[in-house]
Amino acid sequence: MAITKGDPAVTYVPKFAYTVNQTSNTMSEFSINPATGQLTPLGQTTSVTGSPLALAISPFWKFAYVVRNTAPSSAGLAGFLIDAVTGLLAPTPTPVFGTGTSPQDVTIESTSRFLYVANQNQVWRYQIDTTTGNLGAQVTTANAGINPVAVTTDPTGQYTYAVNRDSNSATGYTIDSTTGNLSQIGVASPVVGTTPQAIVIDESGQFAYVALTGTTPGTIAGLRILAGSGLNGQLQSLGNPTTAGIAPVNLAVDPLGKWLFVTNSGDGTLSVYRINKSSGSLTLVTPPILVGFQPDGVTVDPSGKFVYVTVWGPDSPAPDPKAVAYALDPGTGLLTLINSFAVGTQPRAVKTTGTIE
Repeated sequence: MAITKGDPAVTYVPKFAYTVNQTSNTMSEFSINPATGQLTPLGQTTSVTGSPLALAISPFWKFAYVVRNTAPSSAGLAGFLIDAVTGLLAPTPTPVFGTGTSPQDVTIESTSRFLYVANQNQVWRYQIDTTTGNLGAQVTTANAGINPVAVTTDPTGQYTYAVNRDSNSATGYTIDSTTGNLSQIGVASPVVGTTPQAIVIDESGQFAYVALTGTTPGTIAGLRILAGSGLNGQLQSLGNPTTAGIAPVNLAVDPLGKWLFVTNSGDGTLSVYRINKSSGSLTLVTPPILVGFQPDGVTVDPSGKFVYVTVWGPDSPAPDPKAVAYALDPGTGLLTLINSFAVGTQPRAVKTTGTIE
């Protein structure tokens, strides 16, 4: 993908992909062919104890942080340095950072200085040492709703949002640009639907989308991020939610904000929607694509050309977890299968890195 903001144009090129595998307590590591999107194992599997659940990679692709969900002794964050040449992971100088007893998700704001964890009805703030990747010992917290299961930041680095599964709401916060501390924006916003599971924000920072698993089939709630005096960062419903597959669990938006991708774990499919950039409304591109038993994580590479999905696979006759690669048609949103590779058991999140040329 080439983006022109003055001269010369900036081109984003994909380099590496990583999955976190919950029950094998590992991370799988791959290189990405920048021309074809094909995955090739790097030959190293990284151990992550404590039931790894979620993954965040810093916006400049230097560091990776993994949520370790097992409570209480192994709960926390594991930090890794990403080798820009080989893609191999190595622990940060301090390899493990404490959280509460039930961390669920992690995100990093756009300057790579602050990291946020959804945890125990709160969102926890950490400061990142941008040289070593270590997290500062001083942690600040902000209250969330009941059982926040996902957290994300907007592209401008001004706002953080958590979705609260057991209170059917989304809580918004402003980010202090100096300290990274969070201040809640008004009251938590109800989402149109029940049992929110995941949240993503489009590249413009105008719209947020929430996966809801409380009905069969599931739905996607659209929210406008309001701007203007006294409104900044508040969430407003876009109306009735959009139908998804059964049990939608994860979301991703391409770098140009044209396409929304949703993994539906209950029926083994991936839904692709066109985003109306004016209204935020969603239009299903084609019937959902069958990707395999219990898909979970989904991401789009920095070039916007490839989509990657983790699939748990059936437990019998033998486990078959994998990462699946697709080529994205930027004009139509249609996906073409590239290849897949085995990963550890119960793969959850998948993330990619890139480089700028």
